[in-house]
Parts: sequence; structure tokens; C-alpha cells
Amino acid sequence: TALPICFGDYRYMRIEIEDVGNYERALNYIARLEFTEAENNLKKYGKALVNELPVATTNLLKQLCTGAWKRFPTERVLKAKPEEFVHIYVQQKSQLLEFLEHMVKAEPDSSSLVYNTLLELYLHREKTEKLEVAGERERRAERALELLKSPNVRFN
Repeated sequence: TALPICFGDYRYMRIEIEDVGNYERALNYIARLEFTEAENNLKKYGKALVNELPVATTNLLKQLCTGAWKRFPTERVLKAKPEEFVHIYVQQKSQLLEFLEHMVKAEPDSSSLVYNTLLELYLHREKTEKLEVAGERERRAERALELLKSPNVRFN
């Protein structure tokens, strides 16, 4: 669309997200940006996007944080720091869990904040979540134990 050219990226994003509420169009726009522009937009609007489009936003963040983000042939391979996006998942703990699990598999040298947060999610018993369903409590405990036993993990 021609709107980003007319208004500039940040103003366009503000219009799409804050004024119009067209989260899908905003996310599709971010997906076409160069790395730094996409990273900045996700830092600014990530919380709103993850609340409205949790799966699609998480998938985009996975690309951004693992070096899979390359929209132009001349663009260098860069990786965003996943710990800079943890806060946007404040209301989406299941998506945060998926994001962090992906990060430790794709990037075993992830920061201690990533590993600490993942461990906290495994150990945390949410009152609103029914962990007894299909042995979810046991699965989380097993994952936490596996994480603690992993030799590459960095905890504080």
C-alpha cells in the first residue's frame, strides 16, 4: 500500500494499530521490512500484536531472533535478542512458552534470562490454567528437569 510512503513507517504503524486496529495488515507490513525496521516496530508494537495475533506474531519473532530474517538478497543475516521481547508476552504465557522453547532449541547459547524465564514458566502453576488435563503438570515438571540437566544451559 502507498500509505507507508505517504506517512512514514512509524506513523503508518500507529494508524494501522492504534487508530484503525488492523493488526493483520500491520503485521504483514512488518514482515516485509528490513531487519532493523522490523525489530524496531516489533519492539514498539509487539505487545499489541501478540495480544491480537499471538501465533503469527510469535512466528515472526522466531524468524527475527534466529537469523532466518532476510527479506533482501543484500541484507546481512542479523539476530534480535529474544530477551528484548519477553515483556510483550505478559498476557500470552502459552505463546511465551512456545517462543522460548523454540529459542533454546534453535539457539542453545541463548542468554540466562531466556533460560531462567523458561524454567519459571515450567514451574509456575497458573490458577486459571487446568494443568491436570492430560498430565500437563507432569510434562512441565519433566521439561523443567530436562532443562536443569542440560549441560549448555546458563542460569543466574
